[in-house]
Amino acid sequence: MLFARGSSSATGSIGETAKAAASSLLRQFLTATGEAEADSYRKSLIAEYAEPLIREIVSAKMRAAIGRSDRREGVREEAAENVYCDAIVALGRQMDRWRRGMAEAPTADKFCDYVAVVAYNACKQRAAPGAPRRGDAQANVYYLLTRQPGLALWKSGEAEWLGGFAQWRDEKRARAGQRRLQEIQTDPEACVLAGLRRRGKDSNLKRAAPVDLMVAILDEAGGPVEFDILVAVFTVLWDTDDQPVREVSGEGIDRDKEPGENIVEDTRDSAADIHAQQEQRDFLRKSWAHIRQIPPEQRAALLLNLQDADARLLPVMRIARFEEIASILNMTPDELAKIWNGLPLDDSEIAERLQVTVQQVKNLRQAAYRTLAWRMRSFDRGALRRLWESAVRLEPPRSAALMLYLRDAQGLSILALLPKESIVNRGEIAARLAISLADLNQAWPYLPLSFRRIGEILGKAPPQIVRFYLEARGYVLEQLSRMQEDG
Repeated sequence: MLFARGSSSATGSIGETAKAAASSLLRQFLTATGEAEADSYRKSLIAEYAEPLIREIVSAKMRAAIGRSDRREGVREEAAENVYCDAIVALGRQMDRWRRGMAEAPTADKFCDYVAVVAYNACKQRAAPGAPRRGDAQANVYYLLTRQPGLALWKSGEAEWLGGFAQWRDEKRARAGQRRLQEIQTDPEACVLAGLRRRGKDSNLKRAAPVDLMVAILDEAGGPVEFDILVAVFTVLWDTDDQPVREVSGEGIDRDKEPGENIVEDTRDSAADIHAQQEQRDFLRKSWAHIRQIPPEQRAALLLNLQDADARLLPVMRIARFEEIASILNMTPDELAKIWNGLPLDDSEIAERLQVTVQQVKNLRQAAYRTLAWRMRSFDRGALRRLWESAVRLEPPRSAALMLYLRDAQGLSILALLPKESIVNRGEIAARLAISLADLNQAWPYLPLSFRRIGEILGKAPPQIVRFYLEARGYVLEQLSRMQEDG
């Protein structure tokens, strides 16, 4: 019996016999002299040991059965299946890196432990965002002020960005005095320690939650603070692990009186990934010039509801001025100000503004992303052609699984670039991938597709599509590597 219940460890449900067999296969995979032999070991490792373990962990963490035909499938099951597929793909990519010496493989006896970590990480990455992590003070401060209940980031009459309690913004409180701000910047630790004590918080700065540090800064300031000053102070102060996100309030706090009641309420789990914030800013910086050049309706559909990003970062990070954003959205600054704090807007609200349907809004946004992907492509036409030629040498449905899913570093479809670069038209793509042109045309606005959607087109289960994708990806990487060696 390979799988035995009873242990509380990450891989406790796997018997020692199974672990030993997986260890042996990993050694054979890493030392195989030929790619065909290595591919055989890879398939066995994933199918016999990795997939069952990942399925078990994801099912337990997300409380949803995966791949059960006898159960009614809902949103939770679909999400769990997506996480399961993500984990398998992540593992397959890493195994390719081990094989090519691009990353250090775990010791053979730790393979199952590594698979478990991949599964848990995949679950975590799909979780709702939480509090920031150490690293990028600017992004952390922005996150706290825009996502933390009770805090706010707004624009002053002098066109400066201010941070503080939401109630300060609503009551238009005057900004903090220069003398007090100077004291905070000169000795931030002492000022914040005083602020923590006033709310009855632990006075150890290293153990303080980031939200408590922010609240302490604001309490000591006594009024709204310029965004740049908050970033400078926060940079000095924060060196802590993740903590829960809480509701905060400025009520009852007076530096010259006794401490007031600390109004806090846990509202959501802490599972932030600050790297996503950095990726948002990098994407916006690189894409802003191109966004300005796309059609007006596409710009509106994109900027008013950026996927995995926030248009409000543009002026805060000095990528674009507020007035400039209003201009390219065909709005006055006053009109944009009215909806600014509500961004991102629902597609129904955008549809009403543009006087189109919700589906048209989605299509406009997808068209904008496709245009950006083409204009911002990081590879030349020759590389794209070589990738396509390698992919279509595969037997269907592997070629379709690869090309329908394949995406660049920004998550945008590689397949969608082929017609734009005049390498192949849509009819030829359908023929070479052995899928109907009707299916391809229907799926085209939504490229790249999820494994579930690809499975519906090809009549296969998502786990099968994942295996086809990994096999195809390994083959294409090998072919491209040989082409590069041959010059």
